[in-house]
Amino acid sequence: ENELLEAEANLPDSNSYGRANKSAARMLLAKLYLNAEVYTGTSMYDEALTYSKKVIDEGGYSLDANFISLFSADNDNSSEIIFPLIADAQNSQSYGNTTYIVNGSLSAETMSLSQFGAADGWGGHRATKAWYGLFGDLDTSTDIRASLFWRSGHSYEMSDYKKWTDGYPSIKFRNTNSSGSSTATYFSSTDFPVFRLADAYLMYAECVLRGASGGSTSDALTYVNDIRTRAGASTISLSELTLDFIIDERARELNFEGHRRSDLIRFGMFTGNSYVWPWKGNTANGTSIPNYYNLFPIPLTALDANPNLTQNTGY
Repeated sequence: ENELLEAEANLPDSNSYGRANKSAARMLLAKLYLNAEVYTGTSMYDEALTYSKKVIDEGGYSLDANFISLFSADNDNSSEIIFPLIADAQNSQSYGNTTYIVNGSLSAETMSLSQFGAADGWGGHRATKAWYGLFGDLDTSTDIRASLFWRSGHSYEMSDYKKWTDGYPSIKFRNTNSSGSSTATYFSSTDFPVFRLADAYLMYAECVLRGASGGSTSDALTYVNDIRTRAGASTISLSELTLDFIIDERARELNFEGHRRSDLIRFGMFTGNSYVWPWKGNTANGTSIPNYYNLFPIPLTALDANPNLTQNTGY
């Protein structure tokens, strides 16, 4: 925390693309405070609200008009992305970064790779109904985010996670420009949005619902509805703005962006059996998993290097 506060004080308000600025530090602080109660027993939602609001009010960012452009090869033009991991098909060739996401979600078995700017598909990642089921009927949904699953040749149910055609691949990330133009390459030029404004909006709304002081329910509702309007989804009323709604909206908006695990832990839904998803606990219908999974194991190399460390319980 202290290091981040020091960084926030010393970082510039704006920086060259791909380098951290005050807003990047503030997003990290907001995340730290939002999850503080889980790990320390002390809630810090007031602080999380303060820093998410600073990003919203002082960062100079705005929601991109086109949701899909956020995950396209020219997303370096985004007005919403606060801090990216830069990828370039020519200058940063890697099987990590977004190449892993794009190529891993494609297969020539059921898809046209060039449609997504890719020259290779690995036939790996598919979503389950725990994700696309949040949109209701995919055939009738007006939500753009509901359209970002490849369904042709695939089954709604994931009966066998080893079978490519079970479950829907996500086509949220692609190596085409926002206009749809591209030259198919083996590596991706799509930058990964570590932090973006929509996340700050949703964090602010969650803090308000968790009782943070200084927040506004009216602002929280506006932020959530701005996100939904951008996606083509219907707006909600204040009575519908609940924590249950927020955890689902975070899944609809931020899926594939690295937030889901910490979100579920914060909501008490990751371990145990209050919330199960297909293949949780290595069973098709999902089952309870022990609470120690809320923490990762400390790597053996770290334990060997530092005798003062003790392995987390359960590992």
